[in-house]
Amino acid sequence: GRLSVLVGWRCEARILFDIAPSAFVPPPKVTSSLVELIPRAEPLACSSRALQRVTEAAFGQRRKMLRQSLKSLGNDPQALLAA
Repeated sequence: GRLSVLVGWRCEARILFDIAPSAFVPPPKVTSSLVELIPRAEPLACSSRALQRVTEAAFGQRRKMLRQSLKSLGNDPQALLAA
């Protein structure tokens, strides 16, 4: 999702350990993990504004094809995906 992309831009994520569903009430149908976020000295090279716009377009609506979502940016979505 969008949050994962933005966090990955600024931090390195490392899974520390898994947490069993029985640790929660009600228990979820998935296994959870505790993740450590280690801030990067410098964010990965890209424009903050561009990353915000692309992730907003890509993840702004549920159940939509990425190519269709990126059309809102006004560029050729195929070229944007290739880049």
